Amino acid sequence: MNPHVPGLNEIITSLRGSFELALGRTSGLSHFENSFDAFWRSFAVIFLVAPIYLMQVLAERSNLLTGGLIDPETYSSSLYFWVKAGVLVIDWFAFPVLMVAIARLLNLTARYGIYITVFNWSSLLIVLVLTPAFVAWTLGIVGDFLANILTLGILMLVLRFRWFIAREVLGAPPVTAAGLVLAEFLMSILINQSGNRLIGI
Repeated sequence: MNPHVPGLNEIITSLRGSFELALGRTSGLSHFENSFDAFWRSFAVIFLVAPIYLMQVLAERSNLLTGGLIDPETYSSSLYFWVKAGVLVIDWFAFPVLMVAIARLLNLTARYGIYITVFNWSSLLIVLVLTPAFVAWTLGIVGDFLANILTLGILMLVLRFRWFIAREVLGAPPVTAAGLVLAEFLMSILINQSGNRLIGI
């Protein structure tokens, strides 16, 4: 196995583990390798997430142009693309970096590596689950109201999923796990909003 790049078998196994954890089954943890190499390979999952994310970004820009919310002459597709790409990269690494300090503060460093490994892989599952709803909205199969309801419902499941990972994988107490989920959620919103300001949304 390449120590730096996840192979197909690891991708399939990790998605299976993520799915089991999403269902509230701690058995899903057995599908993840708890090692230094696996920890670093999990950051390469961004290359699997990025094509899906950037496809959504371009579709989002198209909808914003149609709605007259951005000026195509001021905010070109390349600017929009690169700002959003930067947002993805910053968002991807910000929480794991923050968790280094938090894990030390809360005496949770023993499980930090496997927690971040699972956290990164779970992001791929989350993106895959969100994609059908986004595609349906982009193609006009569902309207804005229904799309927002679907997104809100999926978001609640995602937050519960993240809480379960923090609780069972990191070993954090329930209230602490909830705080970690909230911190990651708010940080992600802040990073994305900062990117939107650069674009002019």
